[in-house]
Amino acid sequence: MRTLCLAAALLHGADAFGSVGGIPQVIFVHDAVLDDFLGEALVMEAHNKGEINLLGSIVINADSVPPTSFKIVDKFRASYYGEAVPIGSNAARLFNPFPMAYRTDSDKMYNLESVKVMPEPNMDTCIADGEVWLEATLEAAADNSITLFQA
Repeated sequence: MRTLCLAAALLHGADAFGSVGGIPQVIFVHDAVLDDFLGEALVMEAHNKGEINLLGSIVINADSVPPTSFKIVDKFRASYYGEAVPIGSNAARLFNPFPMAYRTDSDKMYNLESVKVMPEPNMDTCIADGEVWLEATLEAAADNSITLFQA
């Protein structure tokens, strides 16, 4: 497994990725706040073009508030990409120095009129325990065959 930030991976190209059969295998870890949706768009676009194989994402409880952060990722993907890529949550609560008003951006985004018109998330692709899924996926993978993006 390799751990990269999204910007570094994009700068270094395919050689920066862990891959299987030449196709980079990627897991994207983020907290579903506004800045992470640029990452979502880039990762999903690369996945849809066959440039990477997005195995799944883990939405962490950091700068956003579950379960809305989870729902908006699912809604965003379904609306723009129609893709059923697994999304996992994690139970850990990371230290966050920001006030709750900042952390509620995912709720604010979810309630925007432009987001309300998107189909409701079906949550069928959601993984109940992201840590268990992540650990099992990484344990089963060959060394350096998966790239873990962190945003």
